[in-house]
Amino acid sequence: MMRRAAQLLLCTFSAPVAAETPGHLRGARAQNATCPDKCDGVIRCFYDPTCSEPGAPQGCNAGGKGQNCRFCGNGGGDIECPSPAPPATCPEKCDGVTRCFYDPTCSEPGAPQGCNAGGKGQNCRFCGNGGGDIECPSPAPNATMQHQRLQAGDECPYFDGVDVQGKVCPWQYGDDYKGTASCGGSISEGWTCDLYHGIPGGSGVDLQAYVDSVHGAGYCAKNPSGDPCVGWGIYGPGCTC
Repeated sequence: MMRRAAQLLLCTFSAPVAAETPGHLRGARAQNATCPDKCDGVIRCFYDPTCSEPGAPQGCNAGGKGQNCRFCGNGGGDIECPSPAPPATCPEKCDGVTRCFYDPTCSEPGAPQGCNAGGKGQNCRFCGNGGGDIECPSPAPNATMQHQRLQAGDECPYFDGVDVQGKVCPWQYGDDYKGTASCGGSISEGWTCDLYHGIPGGSGVDLQAYVDSVHGAGYCAKNPSGDPCVGWGIYGPGCTC
């Protein structure tokens, strides 16, 4: 009798306990949270995490490319394809005459003078006009020329660009990722991924972790331009990060 009781007690305390992994940790494993542009080679599709929820909408598991791949823009009852995130850039002259630049503070309460310059976007701001406008920021070094200079030395050559919205954010955040990303602020802030649920520490991107996972040792995420939004590239092989 005592032996039987001991066996039951051992079974009770050794039973595995299921634990739900927080969404922001799942992203490190959900490296395939992307879909091709056309899931069946003809019709467009996009990554939609609601396809994994009860009562999944029409068009999921598009072309057999994954449950969260969903057909769109077909006109046969499919959802319209989501628009790509607007670029975090502005033309050099928003009205064809006066210079302007991208300023994310234009989207904050009490936006400064000169925002929505020439109707090119709320975060486009006139500058250097002399009529109370802010002085234009100094232009960032040309990123392409910086890439070429690095490549010419063959010490750490330019390899490829970085697709933050389409590849890095889905890799990092998995099902918590909404499918859009934004950029602004200083070089230390840069890109953030739009998430369904906020997570501790924010929703910034870890470009180097993505490069390490996808390309391995000897490849680095670099930004010679110093601009937080443009100029990012993948360099390698043979680079020291």
